[in-house]
This record gives sequence, structure tokens and C-alpha cells, in this order.
Amino acid sequence: MANLSLSVINNDSKKTFDITDEPCFTFTNNRVLKVFMVLAYVLVIGTSIVGNTLLAFIYFKSKTMKTAINCCIMNMVLADLLITLVYMPRMIARILVSLQWLVEGTLGLVLCIFVSMSQEISICVSILTVVLIAFERFFAVTVPLRVVISKKLSTLLLCGTWLVSLAARSPMFYGVKTIRFQSGELGCFWISSLSFQTERSRKSYHKSMLVAFYGLPLLIIMTLYTVIVVSLRRRHGLIDNVTRDCVSASTRKVNNMILAVITAFLLCWMLYFLVIPLQEFWDVVIPCEVLFLRFFLGHLNSACNPIICLTLSENYRKAFQMIRQKLKLEKPWIIMLASASSKRDRSRSNIELNSVRALES
Repeated sequence: MANLSLSVINNDSKKTFDITDEPCFTFTNNRVLKVFMVLAYVLVIGTSIVGNTLLAFIYFKSKTMKTAINCCIMNMVLADLLITLVYMPRMIARILVSLQWLVEGTLGLVLCIFVSMSQEISICVSILTVVLIAFERFFAVTVPLRVVISKKLSTLLLCGTWLVSLAARSPMFYGVKTIRFQSGELGCFWISSLSFQTERSRKSYHKSMLVAFYGLPLLIIMTLYTVIVVSLRRRHGLIDNVTRDCVSASTRKVNNMILAVITAFLLCWMLYFLVIPLQEFWDVVIPCEVLFLRFFLGHLNSACNPIICLTLSENYRKAFQMIRQKLKLEKPWIIMLASASSKRDRSRSNIELNSVRALES
């Protein structure tokens, strides 16, 4: 994030804070361009909600989909939905009203903290999940006859990703505040001086986050997939053609889907992480257009993941077809209610008819 010094009114006194946030999101007064930016975000939000909800529906409705790798995919789905439902609407507001925060009071402060932390926690969760997926593929290829990461173990590890991410972004809990400008407008910012005592500690924190949540995961993923490729080539040379074709067909599709998910994630969030050292350590002035593109490309990944899974994974497509056929065989709830009410009417008329016959006799 960029450091921005602003003079604000806080507790009836004028103070200057070093604010960690992007200072320009209304970098153009062109209404056509603003409408295009808003429509682009609306398209991403709609695709992400529909696609990720469909993946979650397939996972929870199909018993065959509850595997360790699909459990990891669901963890990314939850992180993507968190960004989509909580943070992306704020991006639309920032395009229209810049950094102005529209909710005041205690509720406004709570929402400010929640919205600001939601994106950073979701990014960390997705990165740790991608690393876990790489380890799962590594063990599945190198130790094919043994389940190293079971579904139960993966569930525990995925819960740990949320706890680790929350701990890593805990400084934001103390530094995110709602402050009022001299103009009277309210803003939601991360005030770095409240989270860190010195400039050196702030830079050390951002450096450690950059290494721990981008540099090191990238190195681990590249190393594991290099070993996976080498192991697959050696295995193909040791087995016959028929067995090799069967093994290749079963593992190639899963590996292609996972590799596509990881590649899309790294490419979409690359600019987001590259801007951090440029601003924090070398004081490079980043154009506002690049800052907007930085967020938009990262948020675009939330819409890419369901498209990749539904396009490259035959298991997801088959499970969706089975669920759709099963739903077609079941009666709609309206017909069920109508048949139930007709049964009640028939039983009631039978009781009345029996009562009339009893009185006549």
C-alpha cells in the first residue's frame, strides 16, 4: 500500500496521519470510462458469485467430490466469495466517491475494519491453499500408493490457513480507523503509525509479508512442480504403454486443472505484490491507472477459478450433470405442496361425507 499524509480532524483537533491506502481512484472525470470500470467490476462480481456458488453446490451435493484436492478448491472458493461480497463493492464505491466512507459511528468503524481486513486475509488464505494444493499433487505423484494428505488432514490444514492469515494481518486490526477530513467527509484508512512504532518496523513487516506470502510460496510451487514433472517422466519410462496411458489419462486432467488454477492466481496477483516493494522500499510513484489495474486483475482471479474448474475438470462437469438429472427426477416443491393440499382436501371431504351418512342413518 502507498503511504499518504493527510491533515484530518480527530477529536476536535487537527492532526496529520501517515495513511496507508491508495490515494487515487477517481483519476479520471470521464463518465464513459467510469461507467466502463463499474460495469467491468459488476461483470466480475456476477461471474464470481454464480461460478463459485455453483462449485460449492456441486461439492456439497456430490459425495464423490469430497476429496482432499476438492476441499482445497472449496477453501479458495470461500476466500473468493469473501473478496467478492465484501471488498469488491467498496471498489465500485471508490470509483464513484473516492475514499469517502459512507457509514458513521461504531457500526462504520466495525465495517471499516472488516472490509479492509477481508481482502488481505483472503489473499493470504488463497496463497497458503495454493501451496497446500502443490504439496498434495507432489505426494499424489511421488507416493501414488499412499494417501499422505487425507481429507481430514486437509480440513485441519485449511482451517489453519485462516488462523495463520488472521494472525499475519492482525496489525491492521489496530491501525484501521475511520477519520474525518477537514471538509467534514469521513474516510476509512489504515493508519500505519498506530500499527507500527517506527518506519523501520513498518518496512520490516511489509518485507516479511512479501517474502512469506509471495516469494517463498512461489519458490515452493516451482520446486514441487519441477519434481512432479521429473517424477512423471521417470515413471513413464518404467511402465508399459497401456499402463502409462491409463495413469497419464487419470493424472493429466487433474494436474492440468490445478496447474491452471495456480498459474492464474500467480499471474492475476503478480502486479499487486510487485507494487509493494516499488512503493515501500524504492518510493516509486505508481500511476493511478496502474493502481486500479493492480486491484482489478487480482479481483479478476475470483471469476477465473470457477471457469477453469468447470472447463478443465471432467469430474465437476459429471457431478453437475448428475445433480441436474437428480433434481429433474424429483417433484418441484410447488407440485408437492399442491398434491399434499389435495390429499388434505380429499381426506376432509371423506370425513364430512362419513359424518353426513352417520346423521342420516
